[in-house]
Amino acid sequence: MKKIKQQFYYSILFFIMFFSSLGASQYGPNMLFQKPYEPDDYIGNFTGTFCAGKTDQSYNQAGQVVPFLQNYTKQDILLDFIDRSTGLDIIEKIGTVDFSGELNFQCANFSYYKNIMHHMFLGIGTIVQNLNVDITQSNLELTVALNSHQEKLLEVFEAKIPKNLNTSGILSAYLECGYNRKFMDVGSLEFLQLYVKGAILTPQWVQGSQLSLLQYPFTGNLTFGYQVMGIITMNISKHLNFGMFGTVNSFQSKAVETPYNEHILGNQLLIDKKVISRYTPGSVYNGAVYWELDNFSHHFTLTTGLNFMHGTARKIKPLYPDGYYVTPVSDFNLQINATLQSWNLTALFFELDYNFLTKENPQGPCLTLFFNTPLSGYHYPKINSLGGEFGLSFNYYF
Repeated sequence: MKKIKQQFYYSILFFIMFFSSLGASQYGPNMLFQKPYEPDDYIGNFTGTFCAGKTDQSYNQAGQVVPFLQNYTKQDILLDFIDRSTGLDIIEKIGTVDFSGELNFQCANFSYYKNIMHHMFLGIGTIVQNLNVDITQSNLELTVALNSHQEKLLEVFEAKIPKNLNTSGILSAYLECGYNRKFMDVGSLEFLQLYVKGAILTPQWVQGSQLSLLQYPFTGNLTFGYQVMGIITMNISKHLNFGMFGTVNSFQSKAVETPYNEHILGNQLLIDKKVISRYTPGSVYNGAVYWELDNFSHHFTLTTGLNFMHGTARKIKPLYPDGYYVTPVSDFNLQINATLQSWNLTALFFELDYNFLTKENPQGPCLTLFFNTPLSGYHYPKINSLGGEFGLSFNYYF
């Protein structure tokens, strides 16, 4: 009995952690927006990027701003959740609970790239993240009368819901290879830069409280991911540049133990059962257009742009222990959860750089401040993030 309850309580906030991590991870460095690397021959660059964000709001299914976690509406509580003494499923509804919370995160990205021959480059990096979710309210309303024994079990149920969830560690490490070339005097343009790269993303290595295998999102944290990125930048006038940025992220599948609801398919946060399944993170598409005032005043560069991200639905295929798929009905029960469906976000971003580099001397440091603010979204936290970056370019041959 005690073991069964512990397993259930560990699953209670499965989707809270799952959904919360979406917002945090996607605002990690080099995910919302990235400029092309410097194309100078054999130059190398070390970069440290730091980012943080906090919110108590989220976008719901209609794109409206609501308190964080309330976009999933009220969650049904079954008698089976608090009393399993009979050993049978008791699907009688006894009440509802409405969650509210707050999300905050801190993220750092340490990376290095090196330009080699024929406009090619190689790079390596790692992303470290600390994520906190505070459950500020869990308003419970009973719809039926309980006996004294059940009331005590309900108190135990409420006490087991954690007030704070935390995870920290290496969110991902990556290897990248690409082509980066700047074409000079192209028609009326002073330059046109083409940047294309491919990267392999490793699964996360984290620790924390109330962990679940599926708490991390579609960015390749649970499984290996593969990213293709393209950037085109062109000079419009003496100090004005225009650029377009885009990425496609896809991920491998993995067999995991997945929490799911059998009797209350509308619940998104309270999960009462588990099943072995084949989990495939949804692909993520990210695009941006930006304008850059390059060296407009004493080595300062100002960049502003609009970003759009879209994540496709995650796929879960329940499995028998021998590896065969179960009936489509069970598959449907998993697919209807809103947190497994698609999401999107439109955000405005600003970046201010102070660059010690010059055309005559492309070696030295660069300092950056950036700010991201969402404009609209669907099933995504409304979170602002602020960050900074330090880069050091140096030239050597090998």
